[in-house]
Amino acid sequence: MSFDKSVSVTTVQCFANVCSEITAGAQFYYMSEPEEESQCGGLRELLEDFIEAYKNEPSLWQTKMKEYHDRNKKDAAYRRLLEIYKSIDAKATRDIVVKKINNMRTSYKRELNKIKASEKSGAGSDEIYTPKLWYFKLFTFLNEQETPKTSISNLSDEDGNEVRLKLN
Repeated sequence: MSFDKSVSVTTVQCFANVCSEITAGAQFYYMSEPEEESQCGGLRELLEDFIEAYKNEPSLWQTKMKEYHDRNKKDAAYRRLLEIYKSIDAKATRDIVVKKINNMRTSYKRELNKIKASEKSGAGSDEIYTPKLWYFKLFTFLNEQETPKTSISNLSDEDGNEVRLKLN
């Protein structure tokens, strides 16, 4: 990976701190050099806005919706997200936006699994894993996707009453 000489180390560190989920080999573009260090927080705010916009596009993440399976609606939603993401990366494409969302969702899911594993291990409340991801709380809207649907038994006795099986 080569760096543009006009990009300062501070800019790269700022970008790396905010976008910690970028994996090795992933393609991304650096922001132009900020005029002052306080602009590092500006990138975080832009990503927060991007995540909020993603949350407001349930056709992209709510698998139980009819719109989730509608290519046209999903394409329109990605175009809206792309316009927002271009404030972070002017060279962004739809593919970059999709990869960014997938990277962030994967990181969120990894942190969520660590929490669940620490809860199952019988650890005390002070030993439960605390997420390190700065945007973890912003993705909690995805938790409803984790909840399984209530199942309906298709077993019944001769009178039509539901049969409950006891597993040992």
